[in-house]
Amino acid sequence: MSTVKSEQFFSPPSKSFKAELGDIILYVNKWQLCGQRIIAEHSAVNGINLVTNSSERFKRLYLDGIWVNDESPEGLIIKLDELIHNDTSFTVNLQNIKFTECRLIKYTAWEGSFEPYINLKLELIAVSSPEEVASDGG
Repeated sequence: MSTVKSEQFFSPPSKSFKAELGDIILYVNKWQLCGQRIIAEHSAVNGINLVTNSSERFKRLYLDGIWVNDESPEGLIIKLDELIHNDTSFTVNLQNIKFTECRLIKYTAWEGSFEPYINLKLELIAVSSPEEVASDGG
């Protein structure tokens, strides 16, 4: 009598897409990018407001997705913690947009009861402006 071994196969949700954060690959369900310019205003003697300083802030990139549990979860947590601890700069490829010189500033990871993946929320800063990358689909 032969026995058939039952195995689980995981397919990311159809609306998710693959994103690369250095050597970490995750499937993003949703993302948000925030750009900001800070302006300092001061009142002149005559009561008119003047702009005395203006600077662009680093972009903030928020990613919400999953990491497929093909390795041990503790390996992922250690990698994420090292990125924060060492202030490591890396490139993020997000759909057809590339962000160079990114840094991880916050992560939240949690495991569902029977899910074959780890849920992730990441907050990154992007030092450089985003660049458009040509898609491979010809």
